[in-house]
Amino acid sequence: MALVLQIFAIVISVLFNIIIFQMLRKGRLELQYTLLWIFAGLAILIMSIWPQVLIGLASLLGIQVPMNAAFFLGIIFILCMLIGMTIIVSGLKNKIYRLTQVIALLEKRIEGLENKEKTHEEE
Repeated sequence: MALVLQIFAIVISVLFNIIIFQMLRKGRLELQYTLLWIFAGLAILIMSIWPQVLIGLASLLGIQVPMNAAFFLGIIFILCMLIGMTIIVSGLKNKIYRLTQVIALLEKRIEGLENKEKTHEEE
């Protein structure tokens, strides 16, 4: 790996981790989601500092070009995150559906009580 590219990757991964920690500190990210991003940033940092790790992973996976291994691992990571987020969104959709039903029932109950109160006052 060229020295300029190595330094650039180190700087980007450090900045990435700083941004993630700032978002966690400000409450914009929850810890359970932040951990995956922190590990990803640390993995990029480790592979930037020691390119032999990426070369070893590439040879272990049978990939001749280490950069192709980095792209492959990145795509796998993104797919895992996408599946996780899809599961979360599906769960939230179901909760919203149930909450909408509860709100509709409560509105109907309030309307019934208001009508009962009006008829009771008219008597």
